[in-house]
Amino acid sequence: MSKIVSFRVGKGKTSRPSEEEEWVKKYLELEIRLPEKVTEEGFREALARAEQIIDEWLHAPEVGYIPKVDLEDLGKLPWISYKTHQPCTEPDEAGWIWADPSKHSEEHQKIVADLAKAIEKAPKNKFKLGNLVFTFSGPKEDKKLFISRRKTK
Repeated sequence: MSKIVSFRVGKGKTSRPSEEEEWVKKYLELEIRLPEKVTEEGFREALARAEQIIDEWLHAPEVGYIPKVDLEDLGKLPWISYKTHQPCTEPDEAGWIWADPSKHSEEHQKIVADLAKAIEKAPKNKFKLGNLVFTFSGPKEDKKLFISRRKTK
């Protein structure tokens, strides 16, 4: 009989947080190296423990789906400079855009919608990407009227 020196165990789970969101796939694979003189009982215990670790991870509460947002795409949005009140000229210049996707061109609507979702899901509604932080801003009546960007400190 051949001796088992290591083994791999993997499991996955596919779920959809809500109808508006995309499917989320989780997969974890562990490679276990066994001690030199492992018994069959020791092997079974190692296998059971590996499965338990994977199951705990797969069934842990979801942090929430955060849409994929590309920094290059965000740079193409019509950011308005706080200083000049004109279109931003630098890719990391502090500025704002309308948070409502319908106020943007068709090509920018999905980008704005994904950015707004990412901000909503981010801790304290501050979404960090690259050297920029994105937040909502606006007057008391509508604090989510705009999306603001600024450099991280």
